[in-house]
Amino acid sequence: MLKVLEYDKANLTDTEISIIEKIIEDPKFFTNKTITELAKNYYVSESTITRMAKHLGYENIKRLQMHVYERLNFLSKNYYINDTVALEDIVNNIRVYYSYSIHETIDNLDLPALDGLINDLVIKKRIFTFGIGTSFLPCRVLSSNLNMIGHNCFATEDVHSLIVMMQNMGPEDLLIIFSKSGVTKEIVSIINLANKFNIEVALITNNKELNKLYQIKHLLLFELHSQENEGFSSLSAKVVQILIADIIFRALIKIKQPDLEDKIIRANNLTKNWNDENF
Repeated sequence: MLKVLEYDKANLTDTEISIIEKIIEDPKFFTNKTITELAKNYYVSESTITRMAKHLGYENIKRLQMHVYERLNFLSKNYYINDTVALEDIVNNIRVYYSYSIHETIDNLDLPALDGLINDLVIKKRIFTFGIGTSFLPCRVLSSNLNMIGHNCFATEDVHSLIVMMQNMGPEDLLIIFSKSGVTKEIVSIINLANKFNIEVALITNNKELNKLYQIKHLLLFELHSQENEGFSSLSAKVVQILIADIIFRALIKIKQPDLEDKIIRANNLTKNWNDENF
């Protein structure tokens, strides 16, 4: 089920979280029932449901029901999946996966966390990027862009090479990790080793629970369509991770180091001139 409701567990009771999970599990039931019927089905009091709605920022349960109804209609209209072998459905599904992940990631991007990461990129001596499989693609993109504007950046997907490099890394360096789950054996080992060596870590992931597992200075989350086939590598994960890499790069230039645009123009002109001379 795609997300019909955003909530922060830290501001809710266990009972309220349980109600929200039931809403997400069956949003149509929630929007079609009275508060009395909901209370009976959820095994809670009507006042508990009212408090839950207010804690989510809604004036009353009716306002929350309207939000869920409108959100459900929007998702059904724009992100409908038809799992057939018809070519038009395959093409549409790819469009849905990509557009949903891009739009939801941008809408929910933690801007203060992004700003904190950009501030660190400005002052860090060296930057190391790490990812495995499709998660290595944004590493290459970000590393190439940062090197182009004068940063010392290294990208690798080889966990053994990174472990060796980490022996010579310290607090003046930054390790940026791209990982959909953030809980593979390689990622766990690298983050634990970084904590041991006092290396600051930025993690770009789809897993919202990782700040409870690791000591991470910067955590940026991206969104994925929940109906992507779990038997394959996520189609939209590579695209949305590159999106975040590009956002980081463009924000670094525009917000923190606007003079770097001239350097990029000069670099592009040098490349163009070289291509013209050797054509």
